[in-house]
Amino acid sequence: MLNPYRDPLKSNPAKDRRTMLVLFAATIAITGFLLYSIMVTQQHSTDDASPFTEQNDWGGNLADRLGYEEITLPAELEAEIKEDSVATLVLRDKKPFDDLLDEVTDRPFRFFNEVGYKTIPGDISIAEIMADPAKHRVEQFAVKGELLSLESKLLELPAPVEEVWEGRLRIDNGDGSVSYAYFESVEEPRKVRVGQIAQGFGVFFKNYHFAVEADGQAGFETGPFFVARRVKRSYNYLDVQELDMNVVSRARDTEPLERMEVEDEPWYHVASYAKNLDTERVREEFTEDADLENFLVFPGVHRGKTIKFRGKLVALEKVPLEDNPANLDAYYDGILQSLDSVTTRVRFVNKPTGVANGDLVAVRGVFLKMHKYESRADTAPEVPLVVGITIDKIEFRDETLRDLSIVAAVVAIGLVLTLSISLALGRKSAKAFEDAYWKRRKSRLEKHNPFEAATVGAGPSATPPASGDSSGEGRP
Repeated sequence: MLNPYRDPLKSNPAKDRRTMLVLFAATIAITGFLLYSIMVTQQHSTDDASPFTEQNDWGGNLADRLGYEEITLPAELEAEIKEDSVATLVLRDKKPFDDLLDEVTDRPFRFFNEVGYKTIPGDISIAEIMADPAKHRVEQFAVKGELLSLESKLLELPAPVEEVWEGRLRIDNGDGSVSYAYFESVEEPRKVRVGQIAQGFGVFFKNYHFAVEADGQAGFETGPFFVARRVKRSYNYLDVQELDMNVVSRARDTEPLERMEVEDEPWYHVASYAKNLDTERVREEFTEDADLENFLVFPGVHRGKTIKFRGKLVALEKVPLEDNPANLDAYYDGILQSLDSVTTRVRFVNKPTGVANGDLVAVRGVFLKMHKYESRADTAPEVPLVVGITIDKIEFRDETLRDLSIVAAVVAIGLVLTLSISLALGRKSAKAFEDAYWKRRKSRLEKHNPFEAATVGAGPSATPPASGDSSGEGRP
């Protein structure tokens, strides 16, 4: 700052002007830097971020890429098929069956996923198929029910395969009644036992008469015969409207040296609940940020609570799922670095949209447990695991940028005015001090040397006295 009480003999108006220009330029530079920082903050994620894109699990249409056509049965073989009924014996129709079995065996399971299928129950009922079997012949279905029996069976040669696995399913029609279905699978059923829910993927062959033993009673039923490509474990889907804390509490916080697992029952229970929630209502209800550090210390207190927190999205990956109690095709595994430096893992039950790695986001979800996840570090970090409901990118709105710009401009103008007024007052004080100085000097000279006093003006432009003034009064 300018010193209004500096030596008036050293006053330099030109230097004062340069000082003011330097201060003004510095003020403009600082203001520009503030505005630039605001704009960079607003655009930081659009320059470098890689948008989250969902990858196709099998690289395009498998039917086109590998040359597979839809499964068909020659008309002459279809004519040989005889539908079973309670009045007929069990008919195998070997030639049509062998041809259809060969078609199913020749195609990978992914073909059935790509081409698609109708679900039983759901898209169609057992009764509809049995009422018009010719219409639904070799159509692809996914049939789900309780597995009543399962055993291997050697086929009569020649046959496309030597062995199949035959089983019976009891299907809940949803109206209090049940139906039965028979299948022969070219793959050994995976991770499923008698008494559990199973789902078979294959094609319809014919109406079939088969033996059934259920609830201690044996007898015969007539139902659809499916040639299955795969049979696997399935579930009766959950429809959770309110969290059952007895189930949620079964999620245990990972202890040191334990495996990095998430218990299926509480995870799918919370996932079903999260999937059913109204996302807009969740956004409106949960607006305050949670302190994630408390979750590290007291996880049991917060288990099952819906929370909101903010952080930087570090990673996001789709994780496909097999059939599961929450009826999820996949979840989206995210890693976030929160604003209080707590790493958090989030399993989103809905596909995140409008976000990319590197974005600053706001997440709302249900806290499940403390969990370890795989890391490049020597030890797996223990972090909060949240079942994500919503994820939203945090952006500066246009109004926010405008308001900040106005504040920055007002501050800049205020600084310039303050500097200008300070400089003007400094000049005025210096001029008054300088005039008083020459006035006192002239008064002293008039007492001792009137002739020299006549030559002294009222300011520094006047001719000063000689340096060898004998009066000794040449200095104030």
